Amino acid sequence: MSARNNRIINFEHELIPIASSGAELAVDAVTPVGLPALSDADEYMVLQVQGGNVRVRYDGTNPTASVGRRILDGESVTLNRGKVAVAKILSESGSVTIYHEKYTRG
Repeated sequence: MSARNNRIINFEHELIPIASSGAELAVDAVTPVGLPALSDADEYMVLQVQGGNVRVRYDGTNPTASVGRRILDGESVTLNRGKVAVAKILSESGSVTIYHEKYTRG
């Protein structure tokens, strides 16, 4: 197949990573943390949990080790701008790392 006939088409539902936006966030079982803010160019944040399970709440209140949406070790979730702004995360036990990357629509 000829390279000149190849095209990349980004459909509206595809997410395009923002260059150099990947980072880590340390989360413990004592103090709930919020997520970094999205810039005007960012629309979504993808989180991946490593090292243990976490609890997250999207109403601005603090989760506990047993209250909040559970995200399992190794699981990824995609959050929109509204959820990123109010999310609070807490580890169920011990220290956990949240890898996060910002995205925009193609």
